[in-house]
Parts: sequence; C-alpha cells; structure tokens
Amino acid sequence: MGHEDESNLEHALKNLDWSLPESQQEAARRYLVAHIGGDLSPLMVANLSKVQFENAALVLAEIGRPRIDAYIEPMLVWFLDRNWPGAQIIAELLMGGNSKVLLQHLDLALKQATDIDDEGWIYFLNEFKEEILQKNG
Repeated sequence: MGHEDESNLEHALKNLDWSLPESQQEAARRYLVAHIGGDLSPLMVANLSKVQFENAALVLAEIGRPRIDAYIEPMLVWFLDRNWPGAQIIAELLMGGNSKVLLQHLDLALKQATDIDDEGWIYFLNEFKEEILQKNG
C-alpha cells in the first residue's frame, strides 16, 4: 500500500466518527468497504475510539464473509460491553456464520476474560454463547 493509500485509509477511519455529518460517515464507510484490503485490523475495537465503533461494525457487516472470518476473536472484544455502539451489529454478523467455529472462539475469549478476571466481559460472552446455543437448539 502506497503512502497516499495509507493516508486515504487513515482519513476514512477518522471519518467514521459518529459526530460528523452522516454524508461524511457514509462516504468513509463506502471507501473502507472498497479499499481496506485484506487487513481488517484497523476496524477492530482495540484500534478505534468509541465514536467510531458503530460505523466500523457497519463496514465489517458490509464486507462480510469470508473476509471477516479470520477476525472472529478480535471482534469478540466488542463484547467487553454489549451496550457499546456496534455491538449488536457484530453479534448478528457473527451469528450468521459457522456456530461450531464461533463457539470455539467464544471459549477462547472466555478463557482470556477469566484469566484477567473481567466479570463484565465474562457475563456478556456467556450471554452471547447462550443466544448461539438457543438459536441452534
């Protein structure tokens, strides 16, 4: 990726800010869907501020499968708080995939959450796991 492409990507990521005009946010989402390439890590919660979460989730939903499948584990960080912007979009996106694979990633995230004793994350991951199990009866 050239310097100009990186600059455009950084600009688009900044424009995911929910306080900007909707037209600017929409243009940023369209640009990212078309140009982000194979590395989706800039769209993960750990690399964003909260004002970008929902738009990043919308971009990931638009990109869809199979490209997001390599990012299931970092997407589960959205479940640190299911009230975060974009968390429901991510939940629906993840539930649309292979439940067995998702449950494996969830178990890894639960182990990580337990290791760091993050009760909120454990709660939201277990809640999501229950939704998946109910969906698949």
